[in-house]
Amino acid sequence: MQYQEKRYSLVAIFLLILIYLSQMDHKELRFTILLLPFLAIIAAYGYHKIFKESFSFIVIVFLLFSIPLSVEDPIINEYFSYFEEKQTNGEILVTHPLAGYYAHKNVTIMYYPWFNASQAEYWEEYIKVKNPEYISLDTCEGGFLCSPDDQLCEEKQKSLVHSINESYIIEWQKD
Repeated sequence: MQYQEKRYSLVAIFLLILIYLSQMDHKELRFTILLLPFLAIIAAYGYHKIFKESFSFIVIVFLLFSIPLSVEDPIINEYFSYFEEKQTNGEILVTHPLAGYYAHKNVTIMYYPWFNASQAEYWEEYIKVKNPEYISLDTCEGGFLCSPDDQLCEEKQKSLVHSINESYIIEWQKD
């Protein structure tokens, strides 16, 4: 295999993994670790191709690392740190592990690797009986996503969200 073909196959593998990860329902940053070796090889090839002179390479690398980069999302930080300043005495139900981590309170987790109709029914009944003080509901990710082909789960999930909205006041919401 020639050098040119090897380079294209490396880029093709990188793109295939990227496409696969993009199609996943439950996207998490930790899954992109699969891309790092391919990305490092492609980046090294690009650096070698562009910066044949070591001085220009050193200057550009220095400039890249001296520019402060911020990747914080204030909405996400606000969501996860919502319970830090709250005075709570009762139970907090959370559907995302980071919300529970930052709460430092009496937290009950409602996230699972799978979420189905029986889980939704269980939590709807649990909320009626136990009446937790707060519910941190993340419907975008975490362990609260139904399988796309499970229509019953979708209906039960909507019923659960509806009963939560009827019983609790929404204090913080971002779309």
